[in-house]
Amino acid sequence: MIKKILLSLFLIVSINGFPNNPKTYVCLKSNSIIKIDGKIKNAEWGQISWTDDFVDIEGVVKLIPEFRTRVKMQWDENYFYIAVELEEPHICATLTKNESVIFHDNDFEVFIDPDGDALNYAEFEINAFATYWDLLMDKPYSKKGNANTEWNFNGIKKAVFIDGTINNPSDTDKKWTIEIAIPWSCFCDDPINVKKPKSGENWRMNFSRVQWEYFIADEKYIKRINQKTGKACAEKNYVWSPQGSINMHIPEKWGYVRFSDKHPVKSKNWIWMNFDKKKSLKQWDSTFCFLQNHSIRGILIQAGVEQLKEIIPIAKNYNIEVHVWKWILNCNDKDIIKNHPDWYVINRNGVSCLEKPPYVGYYRWLCPSNPEVLEYLKVQLKDYCKIDGLKGIHFDYIRFPDVILPEAIQPNYGLKQDKEFPEYDFCYCDKCISSFKQKHGYDPSKSEDPSQDSLWLKYRYNSISKIVNELADYIHSFNKEVSAAVFPTPEIARTLVRQDWNNWKLNAFFPMIYHNFYYKNIDWITSATNQGVINLPDSVSLFSGVYIPVISADEINSVINAAKKGGAEGISIFDINAMTPEHWEKLQK
Repeated sequence: MIKKILLSLFLIVSINGFPNNPKTYVCLKSNSIIKIDGKIKNAEWGQISWTDDFVDIEGVVKLIPEFRTRVKMQWDENYFYIAVELEEPHICATLTKNESVIFHDNDFEVFIDPDGDALNYAEFEINAFATYWDLLMDKPYSKKGNANTEWNFNGIKKAVFIDGTINNPSDTDKKWTIEIAIPWSCFCDDPINVKKPKSGENWRMNFSRVQWEYFIADEKYIKRINQKTGKACAEKNYVWSPQGSINMHIPEKWGYVRFSDKHPVKSKNWIWMNFDKKKSLKQWDSTFCFLQNHSIRGILIQAGVEQLKEIIPIAKNYNIEVHVWKWILNCNDKDIIKNHPDWYVINRNGVSCLEKPPYVGYYRWLCPSNPEVLEYLKVQLKDYCKIDGLKGIHFDYIRFPDVILPEAIQPNYGLKQDKEFPEYDFCYCDKCISSFKQKHGYDPSKSEDPSQDSLWLKYRYNSISKIVNELADYIHSFNKEVSAAVFPTPEIARTLVRQDWNNWKLNAFFPMIYHNFYYKNIDWITSATNQGVINLPDSVSLFSGVYIPVISADEINSVINAAKKGGAEGISIFDINAMTPEHWEKLQK
């Protein structure tokens, strides 16, 4: 497992599992000077990933911690830095003398075994007053170990910031945060006798939160008493890497922290998703944290204006870009269907897609040549363009209906489309025919075989390109980026759906390189990606869209490598609901 961890280029690698499967984290070398004041400032920590949220110490799935706890880590030539966030509606502490037994209060604890031999490991505990206790264990208590409380983290820096008040039951607090800087010199002398880590080296560590049960009486916090024993109710223990039992002193079950001076390659992975109305803001926070920890740097989300305003600030905390995912020419707006049926495309047989949608019932497409359609789309997009923090607008269904379906999809509809059939060939509306005839002097619908008429084909390529570029100019005027989901390779896109996307003026493209749709293997992703890359300016990004429902967890890394080999800057996953725990685990690695 560790060899695989060493190969990772991502900010964070964590394995969601059980006590026999330790968590792992890549600790990056700091590029900034970190001031220890407990505030976890974005300038110092913003690019550093959180660990997974802490779990019950035994790893019992049902015992979900009531309050979130998580950690960030960095290092430099002199210190090991730890940032901690502990949600807590009632922050309290009693101990003010250092070297007290701090876990008698609610506390946070650090355990470090540099060489991973389960001997001579260090422990540090701190409460909300920043009162601390440090000690060195020669071996675990279960092996008759002794705690050397005279040993110290000499030169340690630590600070606590209270987001609320302390020991004030009359209000509700938000959280307390901690910053710790441990000098490497603490580990250099006997009996630990370990030098500061080198890049690529792993240390065993774990982190724990002790949480007691309190009630409020006489405006004070009082520990709840177990009526049977007459003593305080047992504390709850939340940890980063589960231990399998209520015992932090099993070092062989701690997590692995890998120190790295190699910051990740600036690749960006995306995921398509829909807004989930059932999620609370706290659940959205957990979602974005999870996505960041699994190497997702941008989302393409179908959501309303107000919904986006709610989640964008949360996504920003995790350095995740938000782009709204909009269907453009596929339009099922009831008011438009009722009041503007003439806006919809007509096939070569003279039948409107409203009357007979091709393939599926929702295939109702607006004609890109209609000026009223352009103005309607601007109105639809205007409010999105005004959203603060929205990075961009992502076009989908910005094309004609499939004149030919991808080969592997055709059998689903009982079709064999070895040529263009008139019922799937659009747009022969009056506006398109009139416009083309005025320019070229003839009616293309009267041609013996319109599918072979290069001028008529180019007219429809250009009609799509024109509306795309005019919409892009409009959106760019609001300082928003524009991207689009397109068919794989410029040639396939032109042939199947009239997309001439290498002539679109967008910031990024997401070709849907769904290899199984074309009876291709994973290697095809490389060539299809490369065909797109070489047809775009260097300033334009390309992210290979991958179709997860037909990709096994064991194949996902091969898919990513194939896309990168073709020149993609990353991948985009379709979609979040298709990802299994096994997919997520492989994606981390």
